Amino acid sequence: MHEVMTLELGTRVRECALELSDDRLLTKLATSDMVATEAKYHSSCLVHIYNRRRSYECAQYSSVSIHACTFDAKHSVVFAELIAHINDVRTVSNIRPVFKLVDLKNVS
Repeated sequence: MHEVMTLELGTRVRECALELSDDRLLTKLATSDMVATEAKYHSSCLVHIYNRRRSYECAQYSSVSIHACTFDAKHSVVFAELIAHINDVRTVSNIRPVFKLVDLKNVS
């Protein structure tokens, strides 16, 4: 058993419990911080909580990333074309052009 010595550990455990919606752990953490209550923990239990959170985040990421990849790819191409257009206009003359957002939106 290890004693909680830092507020960072208590904060991280609370964040894990909130993200995992672990009501049992949140109930134990509700009274005050872990340092004030002189909480003790097993290293294996702490690692288990961290692993559960990582697995949960990976599952969330994988379900979102499929849609986000196609969305991000389209936006990346449009953004690259917009930057290329701006750079082309800037190299044409010695003055600094003013780009209106409405005009940039209509660039095809």
